[in-house]
Amino acid sequence: MHPAHMDKTSQNLDKTSMNLAFPHNPDDRARVSLLLLEAIARVLSGKGAEKARQIVADAIGVAGGTAENIRRERHKGVRVAIARKIDRALLRQISRIQAELVAADESGVDAGSPDALASARLLVEAQAARAQIARDTRGV
Repeated sequence: MHPAHMDKTSQNLDKTSMNLAFPHNPDDRARVSLLLLEAIARVLSGKGAEKARQIVADAIGVAGGTAENIRRERHKGVRVAIARKIDRALLRQISRIQAELVAADESGVDAGSPDALASARLLVEAQAARAQIARDTRGV
């Protein structure tokens, strides 16, 4: 895909995220799910863990609609680029949560504590979302 097309796609996604922060319409949620996933990467790169968990949970909630949105896109290169971007974002978050769980375990945090259980649950949900998107976008 030509770089100019990717830049335009990113601009459109950025505009969508500003206008539709938490939309109620399923089609609109699908459009912003990629931006929510990008927000996760930004938040987890140094901001508060609680805020990160909330954004991850929100993104996982709308990730299912993303596959349908990808299928509706007419340009195959854009479909593939969006699917890859979502997959990379989810993979980064899975790695980050795994590292958080390992660090908590090494520091002696009880594996049954509410924070550890929430992180473990989030990890499973993120992995399931990634697998679902991979299935839904296979052959796009």
